[in-house]
Amino acid sequence: MIISSVARRVALRSRCLPSCTIPGNMGFHASARREEEAKPADAVAVAPAGGLFGTGLSEWFALPIGVAAAVPILKFDWYVVNEETQLLAVFLAFCVTLYTQGGDVIYKALDEKAVN
Repeated sequence: MIISSVARRVALRSRCLPSCTIPGNMGFHASARREEEAKPADAVAVAPAGGLFGTGLSEWFALPIGVAAAVPILKFDWYVVNEETQLLAVFLAFCVTLYTQGGDVIYKALDEKAVN
């Protein structure tokens, strides 16, 4: 008993031995729990809230938030609107209009061509 306590003290003071070689330290394990252990067996899956950033609010709240953020960004010249930004806006408007107004027509034409 005295020898093991002396050996333990020497091992604790020694920097050349890893801590796992000290008797009695192997009972501690510091890894994350597995997913099977973390979930109880009768857990019910909860659906995400959805909406703006998962808050459940309507996505339309993004418009005033975006305007409120854009005013200081443009005023302090953190971002300068140039011709490339305007070209991007026109291209995005074209893509959205084509998708919402002509998406079904394009889908039916390509589907009909694939069948024939």
